[in-house]
Amino acid sequence: MKKITISVLVVALCYIATVFYIGNKTETVFQDYIANSDKSSKELYDVSVKLVSYKKSFLSSSAEVEIDVINPPLRADLVEFINLPIKSNFIVNHGPIFFHDQLTFGLAKVDSNIIASEVIANAYLEEFNNYASGDVVISTSIDFNLSGKIKAKSIIDGIDITSESKNERLAFTPIAIIIETDSNKVDSYKSSLQFKDFTINSDDFYVNVSGVRVDSNIQRMFGGIVPIGVNKGIINDIMIRSSGLGLQPINLSIKSNTSTSESSSKLLAEGSVNLTLKNSDKFSIPIPVDSINVKVKLFGLSENDIASLNNILSISPSSNEDILLGQLELWANNLLSGGDLNYDLGVSATKDSNVVVNADIRLGYKGHKFAKSSLEETLLSLQKNVLDIVNAELEILVNKSLIKSLNKNEAVTVEMMLSGLINEGLVEENSTEYIVSASYKDRVAMVNKKDLSKDLLRELVNLKLIDSP
Repeated sequence: MKKITISVLVVALCYIATVFYIGNKTETVFQDYIANSDKSSKELYDVSVKLVSYKKSFLSSSAEVEIDVINPPLRADLVEFINLPIKSNFIVNHGPIFFHDQLTFGLAKVDSNIIASEVIANAYLEEFNNYASGDVVISTSIDFNLSGKIKAKSIIDGIDITSESKNERLAFTPIAIIIETDSNKVDSYKSSLQFKDFTINSDDFYVNVSGVRVDSNIQRMFGGIVPIGVNKGIINDIMIRSSGLGLQPINLSIKSNTSTSESSSKLLAEGSVNLTLKNSDKFSIPIPVDSINVKVKLFGLSENDIASLNNILSISPSSNEDILLGQLELWANNLLSGGDLNYDLGVSATKDSNVVVNADIRLGYKGHKFAKSSLEETLLSLQKNVLDIVNAELEILVNKSLIKSLNKNEAVTVEMMLSGLINEGLVEENSTEYIVSASYKDRVAMVNKKDLSKDLLRELVNLKLIDSP
């Protein structure tokens, strides 16, 4: 019996010691979490996050945090509508064992609520209460893992606001935001934003957006502001109706995918957006496409380019206009002096999964070798050497089915124009497509394998963009 009693006492003492240690550890981790949130919020949004107080007890603690806007002009505009700083009280439950819903382990679980009626300025509170169906609460729960991982989830209550006349309505379902970070890697995070439904409705206008989700997986911040990683977004359904504008109902869906990475110490950013028109066959006037895809690629910005611009933007609210302009001119000149910049754009349209139009353009800036010590001198130098500062490629494909989808008069007009361009060699055709393939490199301009360098030179002289050679 004595051994059992001693064993129980040892276990109890170990548990008490563990809870005491975790209580102290939690305070440090929470303070670091707020400090990191403050740093990133200031850099990205001009918002400060300040830990005002932290009161610790054995099994739990309480903390007060203030959120404020540090951009003076913006803050001056916002304080008319909301009470700043926004105060949030946190309840910090210490680990290592939790019995909420199920048995779990962790360093700490933190909960907080921000209530809209406490944030909205008194001048607008009565109006808000009259129109809103109830108060709006932003509830946040944060799980601090023993390994250093942190998972924060915020739920913004749904809202339903109806005008006094009952003919106008704004409503959205709860919005969920989840952010997963690691205290050992403060710049990396995973996030997700999603909500089911958003509606704006009036007598002659209706918009409904449903099935919204945006997911991010970020490894680090490039230049302190550009996230390196992957972002994916989807809007499953958008319905737009307007009797006032005389529009037929439009039913869309949108998907986006962007990725940013570092290659040879330069930023490589790629993105794509797909827009699908779900009811293209329901229009009284035939719509020749039901899906549009846009792809963009940018390469060449250095981390210093991004960091310098971020620094200028961060101090811009308090800077003298002339000083700010001077800094922007210096930044732009450094950018034009730094190296090659490449930009690609691709646009395609499909009908019933068949491509009817495709256009690709690639631009390359090569003018850094003509840069001077000031932006004004650089721009003059680039103007004098305009023939040598860019490379370009263009390819356009138009399926003949697109022309056939036009009405008779339009089709005849377009075919006549294309016939003239074909005769001049500016457009090629095969059994299914019209094709334009053009390029400019090292002062040679080619269109469908036809050298038009002299024609281009003559046009630039006529436009007074260059002097006559």
